[in-house]
Amino acid sequence: MPTVDSTSLLHSFRQHRHQDVVEAAKSISPGSIDEPRIGFIIAASYFSLGQYQDALSFLEPIEADYSSDASYLSLYGATCRRLGKLNLAKRLLKKALAADPTAKEPQNNYANLLIDLGEYREARLMLQALVENYPDYVDARTNLNRLAYRERVAHDDANQEQLRAESPPDGILHIDSDSPWDPLADAFSEQEIHDTQQRYRKNQRLSQVLFRKLVDSIPVPTSNQIASDQLRLATALMSEGNSLEALKLCTSILALQTLPSSLCYSIASQSYLRLGRTREAENCQLQSVVLGDSSFSSFINLASFAQMRRDYSLALHYLDRAAGIDPSAPILSSLREQINKSMNTSHHSSFRFEDTWHNSDAKLNPQKPAT
Repeated sequence: MPTVDSTSLLHSFRQHRHQDVVEAAKSISPGSIDEPRIGFIIAASYFSLGQYQDALSFLEPIEADYSSDASYLSLYGATCRRLGKLNLAKRLLKKALAADPTAKEPQNNYANLLIDLGEYREARLMLQALVENYPDYVDARTNLNRLAYRERVAHDDANQEQLRAESPPDGILHIDSDSPWDPLADAFSEQEIHDTQQRYRKNQRLSQVLFRKLVDSIPVPTSNQIASDQLRLATALMSEGNSLEALKLCTSILALQTLPSSLCYSIASQSYLRLGRTREAENCQLQSVVLGDSSFSSFINLASFAQMRRDYSLALHYLDRAAGIDPSAPILSSLREQINKSMNTSHHSSFRFEDTWHNSDAKLNPQKPAT
């Protein structure tokens, strides 16, 4: 395995030069690292760039080395949450809190996860304590507001469900189970009929008990597990070029309302892009950012989309946002050069708010879409 200096990697990471760290990691196999610290730094850089699956591949092999490290467990838990592994994320973030109960970031992340899982009471207690101890902690206040909204929605849904339960659906015919005439009475005595009915009811109850036990013994996948599996499949389909099927899966994932929907919109954006539908691709990428995706790749993609529409000032703005995450990435200089060249080309007009926006058929350049 090529020699990699952990000190230089850490120096690059602290300067937010995540692309440099990732470039050094391209020749490294996650399971062959002798120094766990190297895997930790590489995983953190991949996470900062929004490449969560790559981050996970470096986090998993070093779990035994950092089983009590709050920073590692917090990063591992955040990565799993981004990938839809909510139950695993919960276990990891709880371990992070146990390792360092005073750290505010794991507390906020854990409370945020609890909101996603619908465990509102515990989330509220944790967020209220955070806001009380750290009055200027904006993220905690934002999550507390989000929790209040989710609680109101859950309360309204519960009230609607109770009303439906108390009001039987229209059109249902209720039939008395006691028949006014039993043809068996002509062939059998009342005692024979009674004994047969008793045996039938006993066997029926036994069958129902056995059936319930059988059903209970079958593990039922949770909505989170279903959504997580669908997310992995959608990512694979998108990567293989089967964009239409990937979009169908994204629709199914959103319907389950369990995973952070920024994941779905990010995959949908890349799927639309592969279909040559840049307007939908940009729209989905924007929704992903609004829903919490602040990765390097998302801002690079938005800069490229804005350039296609000749909205150069917006493209430069997104480029600066990406530079704030990783100022060393080579893609920054090449994309800035493209934007400046387009701005200075005489036959290109500047962006204007018109009835119909310009929709270029140009392909994303650099690196296909950023991922």
